[in-house]
Amino acid sequence: MVIFFKQTFGRLDITRNFLQSYLPQNLREFVDFSELDHRPISYVGKSSYYSDLLFKSKIENKKYGVYLLFEHKSYNDKWSVMQIFNYLARIWMREKRTKGIKNLSFIIPILFYHGENGGLVIKSFSEYFDQNMIENYDLNKYLPDFETVFYDFSNDSNLKLLGDRRVRLTLKFFKISKIKDITVVYQEIISFLPVIFLLAQLVLIGIFFN
Repeated sequence: MVIFFKQTFGRLDITRNFLQSYLPQNLREFVDFSELDHRPISYVGKSSYYSDLLFKSKIENKKYGVYLLFEHKSYNDKWSVMQIFNYLARIWMREKRTKGIKNLSFIIPILFYHGENGGLVIKSFSEYFDQNMIENYDLNKYLPDFETVFYDFSNDSNLKLLGDRRVRLTLKFFKISKIKDITVVYQEIISFLPVIFLLAQLVLIGIFFN
């Protein structure tokens, strides 16, 4: 599933359409999608770390850059946000070594999930800490907190499938990938056959005229 995710969302047209369909309105206004650029990246130290997908773009006023970091999970990993935090720090540490840099780039962390019971997934860094202690002693200002833009595409999620036909078909695949009842999988595929047939026709037409 990780390979399929990277190959699919590694395509700029699909990722662009996905982001334009799902990002909150304020972020859609903030990011210049015409400048979206795929940035394969690894972080090498005592061990290597690989973010699933990383894109960079310009923002509206063209002055600063913004990264969109995708982390894909097909199971509930309690430490996903800690993993993302590590990626953020490494990107900024690399940037600070850039000569003449005045401001760090903004990074939007996106957690793409299609495991079971997405309601139990940790989505913000502060959830790792005792909330009563934070409130009683006003500790928020001492915590490096951030939230992920969280998308739950598990089969029991009510998140609506948006985007063009290719994106909706891709998201449908992720939604049914964890279903164990073959009858339910069959019914889900049948419900999406019109989209599959239309996409197949478009592909064939493109091949014929090219």
